[in-house]
Amino acid sequence: MGFYAPNTVLQDAKRHEVKVLPVNVMKSRWDSTLERDASGALAVRLGVGLVRGLGPAHQADYERGMDGDPPKTLREFARRTKLPQVALERLAVIGALRAFVPARRDAVWKVQALSLDEAGLLTDVEAPEEPGAAPLPAMDQTERLAADFSVLGLSIESHPIALWRGQLKKQQVLRCSEVNRCPHGAKVKVAGLAIVTQRPGTAKGMVFITLEDETGLVNAVLTPAVWAAYREARDEVLLVCDGKVEREDDVVNLMVTRVQRLAPRREAAGAQTRQFR
Repeated sequence: MGFYAPNTVLQDAKRHEVKVLPVNVMKSRWDSTLERDASGALAVRLGVGLVRGLGPAHQADYERGMDGDPPKTLREFARRTKLPQVALERLAVIGALRAFVPARRDAVWKVQALSLDEAGLLTDVEAPEEPGAAPLPAMDQTERLAADFSVLGLSIESHPIALWRGQLKKQQVLRCSEVNRCPHGAKVKVAGLAIVTQRPGTAKGMVFITLEDETGLVNAVLTPAVWAAYREARDEVLLVCDGKVEREDDVVNLMVTRVQRLAPRREAAGAQTRQFR
């Protein structure tokens, strides 16, 4: 997707009222496509090929397997598409197998019960018995978001920062859209996903971080001294930044004075930042 990560492109599309539909093996093609939703409006349907670990080597078998009448069961889908178990599990955990098994954990449970060979491909041996529901509770929003980011690098359900919005509001942490409306000189605090970090060689040590939340983007600028002082936050992706708004016409920057991590990387729902130097 070029300079920006797939989730950033998706979030921008949603802010521009573009409807995005999830990966669904009974409706998605390999690549993302346009289709009509239930109301007749155009929407983007995410493609199966977005799943991490799938590539050209799987595409031909998958497309041949999905030709003709659609598969009626999970087992038939696995046999026809020849996808390895790891790919089937990834499709299951993001809800892409909902046509066969509605609940994500139940789908993973049933994929793991299929008879597979050493290469992780479906064998001709029938499973002795169809397993019931997984002996675990349904995935909550945080778990679904983490699964989506881990498998797809994006989520249409929510934005990672939205999970902390209630806590952030109590701490008077602004949304990105609110920061962009603040007057010149305002002292603010904002939280965001660090989607891009740039440290150009021509900028005399200045660091530029693009923060994203569910409402938009903020351009954060760190001096060399601030960058050095908050070394422990450099590798984190969910950040809280204190600073002063600098506004020149429609260009808004946040001159950062303090950086904290919002949550450890392991809680960042699989989100990643892109580093440019």
